[in-house]
Amino acid sequence: MDFQVSIIVTIIIALIRYIILVLLKSKLIFILSEKRTKTIDEANRRSAQLCKWFFDFFYYSASTISAYLILRNNAFFPAFLGGPDNGSCSNIFARYPYVPNIPYLQMFYLV
Repeated sequence: MDFQVSIIVTIIIALIRYIILVLLKSKLIFILSEKRTKTIDEANRRSAQLCKWFFDFFYYSASTISAYLILRNNAFFPAFLGGPDNGSCSNIFARYPYVPNIPYLQMFYLV
């Protein structure tokens, strides 16, 4: 089951990245070719890089927000970052070797 989830998510992420490339690249080439680049090859390369940065920005923003929402209510999450009032990083080993079950954490790692 875990492998299937990983494959499906990989395909979805690849499709999103391809769609961003298809939708934005031609518009960015048009914008870059007029003022900022000397050749069409340079505009092509720069627009591909901008599409990659656009995808990376949204991917890493979504993963950071997801990780925060999954981990914020645990005892090891510091209070100054939005964790519980008694939250502290030193609590991560409080119940060692018994690891607490954190809902959706395994799915987060698979994605």
